[in-house]
Order: sequence, then structure tokens, then C-alpha cells
Amino acid sequence: MSYAILLILHLAAAVAFIGTLFYQVVIWRAASRPLPDSALVEINARLSGVTRRVLHWVVMVLYGAGIGMKLEGGGVMDLGVAYFKNSLDMPSGTSPLGNDTDPLNFIYNPFFGTDVKTDLSVFLLEFSYSKPF
Repeated sequence: MSYAILLILHLAAAVAFIGTLFYQVVIWRAASRPLPDSALVEINARLSGVTRRVLHWVVMVLYGAGIGMKLEGGGVMDLGVAYFKNSLDMPSGTSPLGNDTDPLNFIYNPFFGTDVKTDLSVFLLEFSYSKPF
């Protein structure tokens, strides 16, 4: 990823992080003073739940983009995180390249006449460091 994109992501996440904290500490505290305690309990619970969900992503972008930026001496550290999930349900005879029931199709037919059902979940964490010499 280019340095400019990483820098923009890092700065945007820093602004979002500091803005969220400013909102909670200064604005929300002043705005919630006239509210009754019974209402504050419910509102604070909802607000803190939403804030936690948002701030987890903001902090991940903040640190991820910061780690990916160039280090002194020309070194570059990159961190990649990915998650994906896939499911497949292929009843018997529905795919000529997977489980066809034609006896003449035996070369590209690894699961002849069988039902194929798969679930795949992958979490990928990648870290690399490179430095010109």
C-alpha cells in the first residue's frame, strides 16, 4: 500500500479516535447533566456499546496504518489482516467438473456422483518487513 494512503488512513483514524474521546468526555458529560439518572443508565449503556464497536475498528486502522508506514532507514513493515467465509452445497450430478454422474466424464470429475458440502472459514494474519540493502 502506498505511503500516502497509509498516512491518510492513519490521520483519519487518529482524528476519529480523538474526536470520539472528546465527544464522550466533554460534550456528552455536559449534555447529560440535566437528564434524570434513570435515563442516563440506559443511554450510557447504549452509547458505550456503540462506541466500543466503532473504536475497535478505528484503533485497528490507526495501528495497522501506522505499522505499515515507512520506518527510518528505508525499512517498511506491513501488516495484513483478513477474514473470509464460504459455503458450498453441490448435490450429486450438478457439476460436470465436480460430481457429474456421466461415466464417460472421469478425468475431470473427482467426486463422481457424490454430494459435496463444504464450509470454509479463514483468518489470515500477515506480517512482513523489508529493507533495501
